[in-house]
Amino acid sequence: MKLFIFFILMGSLYAYDVIRFSPLPMENASRTLEIFQPFMEYLENKSGKKVQLVYKGTNVEVIEALKNKEIDLAHFGALPYVKLTQKYQDIIPIVQFLEKNGLDSYTCTLFKRKDIKIDLSNIVHKKFALTHKYSTCGYVFVEHLLSKYDSTLKNNNFKYVGSHYTVIADVVTGDFDLGGVKTSIFNKFDYLDIEPIEESELNPSLMIVANLGTLTKKDTLELQTIILSATQKDKKNWDKKINSIGIIPDIKALEEYRQRIENIEIEDEK
Repeated sequence: MKLFIFFILMGSLYAYDVIRFSPLPMENASRTLEIFQPFMEYLENKSGKKVQLVYKGTNVEVIEALKNKEIDLAHFGALPYVKLTQKYQDIIPIVQFLEKNGLDSYTCTLFKRKDIKIDLSNIVHKKFALTHKYSTCGYVFVEHLLSKYDSTLKNNNFKYVGSHYTVIADVVTGDFDLGGVKTSIFNKFDYLDIEPIEESELNPSLMIVANLGTLTKKDTLELQTIILSATQKDKKNWDKKINSIGIIPDIKALEEYRQRIENIEIEDEK
């Protein structure tokens, strides 16, 4: 009985005193820690709890870890949030990042090489370079766009090549015919031999989500308040990738995005 009580107390202590945080896998593990270390230290100082980085190599792994209650907080995009909450209701967005232009949303661009002609209403056997499986500018964006033209990725070949920059490089070199990337990244390279085909509707920007399967509502509200209270002085040492954090997510925008894409099933590459 004493041993049983000990493990209960240890489980409670762990859940209360340690915050397990998993960032979006944009970089390798060491670079990810470098990016988020100052932010994690800020959370530790303000909350009085230890913040432990839990690195996952893909969005899929982050989703599974949240479902398995291995993560308390995650740095997340709108697409994995929507797909996860279709079956697991304990995930809530608590804070959101602004884009460099100060907006809480961004668009994706489908683009092609200039030397090929593309008719989206009759597109078959083309090669699409996509980012990660659960990237907002990846499969779901392209499939949603093609559906407007009665087309589908299922009649074409596509591959998840990784970063947005890799997508652009693979299209420029001719390894792929088309690609989908964040518009702000595409605009950096529009001087190359590529051109946009179509741009998406607005997508909610990146967020931090909390897992109510492991955190109490009180703890979640406390963490939200701490993050939203960060001053410019607090953020001065944060990496530029995350120092724009500081607004409450627009739930209406997230639900509009959900309605747009929730019926699209993400396929494995082919």
